[in-house]
Amino acid sequence: MIATRVIGAVMAVVLLLGLPHTNAVDTEVSLKEALESVSAYCLEKVDKPEYGDEWFCYCFVASAVNFPDTFRDAYYQSLCETLNSCNGELDARKYTEYSRVILALTALEFDPTAVAGYDLTLPLADFDGTVRQGVNGAVFALLALDSGHYRIPAVEDGKTQATRERYVTYILDRQLGDGGFSVSGTTADPDMTAMALQALASYAGDAKVDAAIEDALTYLSTVQHTDGGFDNWGVENAESCAQVLLALCELGISPEDARFVKNGSTVLDALLRYRNTDGSFRHTKEGNTDFLATRQAYMALTALWRTQEGMSPFYALEGRISFSDIAGHKNRTAILALAREGILSGRGDGTFDPDATMTRAEFAALIVRAVGITPTELGLFDDVQETAWYAPYVGAAYESGIVKGTSATQFSPDAAITEGEAETMVARAAPLLQLALEPGEAWRTSQAPASRGAVVQLLYDLLSDAGRIS
Repeated sequence: MIATRVIGAVMAVVLLLGLPHTNAVDTEVSLKEALESVSAYCLEKVDKPEYGDEWFCYCFVASAVNFPDTFRDAYYQSLCETLNSCNGELDARKYTEYSRVILALTALEFDPTAVAGYDLTLPLADFDGTVRQGVNGAVFALLALDSGHYRIPAVEDGKTQATRERYVTYILDRQLGDGGFSVSGTTADPDMTAMALQALASYAGDAKVDAAIEDALTYLSTVQHTDGGFDNWGVENAESCAQVLLALCELGISPEDARFVKNGSTVLDALLRYRNTDGSFRHTKEGNTDFLATRQAYMALTALWRTQEGMSPFYALEGRISFSDIAGHKNRTAILALAREGILSGRGDGTFDPDATMTRAEFAALIVRAVGITPTELGLFDDVQETAWYAPYVGAAYESGIVKGTSATQFSPDAAITEGEAETMVARAAPLLQLALEPGEAWRTSQAPASRGAVVQLLYDLLSDAGRIS
């Protein structure tokens, strides 16, 4: 369960007594005070969340607000009612609707793959449908899928299978010459650029992604105003400041980084100039309270607070996929790709140990998850106890014709899998992904133990050939 904590006693007092709603500007405030007051303001406005309040639900969890289960249940019930009324189709063209809901469900600890009988990750498996909204669609698909490390399901026949790598490539290919991104057209804007950075943050470490991130940061630094703020299409506004601040936090960059301090002012300073004394925010400095500006400011302030508290990033409440020992490793791309699909995990200490050996039991679990077979315990081998964690995986792999025992009664689950065995089993799995089975197995004779990284590479190549990952 994702832990929730009360931010502080001040918030409780605010909620009990209430604050006068005023449009007076207040910039002389700490991050803690600003976060507490915007949290209180939003909780007062959204005390019984329903479908459409996803961002507020996400922020309440991310900022560690303490709320009862009735709050979670109210949103979930509203969402289920909505899904039932529209037969599971939240929007025929805007798949960001699904991305936003997935983020909220993840934060509230509900399973987005089974809501009122619907798998809400399924629309994001349709690559063409998702990117109908351009960069925006790809960005939020990645943020949603990565928030809970969800595996992308198989797309319906006749549609293009989405993969994380395909979404990343789509974003990279649409970076403009000045380093920025745009919702549409050829003129970059800070909001879309910042959102692209938020999605790409999970893929830092890849040379192409890193280069794109640096170019986008250069663009943002260049267009930042002398007071630390930003404009979108010529209008200085709070939302642009909020999105840039959120992007910096996702990338682990301090708002006081020299590139983003202009005349002594940071983007946080600029954002707070839109703040009202009741905790809400304005869209423009001369305007009235704006709920969209307030919500995005809440997101940014929460992201910065999480960063300063040493917590996981705003869009990674469960932590990002990362292993400390695969930098520069030849199988790094494959390891991270399968980890993001939920097929594998590390040693539990932040490492993957790519050059170590892998047991036959571990391999059985990996290939069953990779191919998408339902685990089932068959009780075929004397050395595979039915209580063993790997028993259902061995049973499923055997029943599917992927693995065999080392004898009629033995599976040897703790033995290191050999290169020949791994190659043979991957070849047997190919037809389950509609790939041709290579003729014969006699050539797969290597008895050398296969490394964990090499095994993952074999599975990655298999899924790539099947169009399930790229």
